[in-house]
Amino acid sequence: MNDSNQIMIQLINAIIREAEHHLNKSSEFYPFAYAYTKGQLVPVNVFSGEELPSVKEHLSLLSTTLSDKYDTYAIGVNSTFRNEETNKPLDVIEIRMVIDGEEYVKCGMPYQLNDKDVVQTFDLIELE
Repeated sequence: MNDSNQIMIQLINAIIREAEHHLNKSSEFYPFAYAYTKGQLVPVNVFSGEELPSVKEHLSLLSTTLSDKYDTYAIGVNSTFRNEETNKPLDVIEIRMVIDGEEYVKCGMPYQLNDKDVVQTFDLIELE
């Protein structure tokens, strides 16, 4: 496995772990990110100056900050997609990755919250 694949796996695992933590704690989360720099993963936080910015504004600021400072990073987004087979909404931990300055295909991990608000995740899927 080459270094890019190992870094990609580390980023995916970090995003999923943190997303699961937030989902178990409060059933939702704002977009967040990890960057790979100097051989390690670091969390990247942004603050717009607003106490509760819209998700779109927060994601835009996060994306801009990351692309200005890092070549390799991943953003975790709480998303909903349509299941192509059932046409029903599907909650997904969406992962947007950039490796060495190149954007990768988005992937995601479907999830559902049980009656005790504990997250159950499923297999990683490719998102369009």
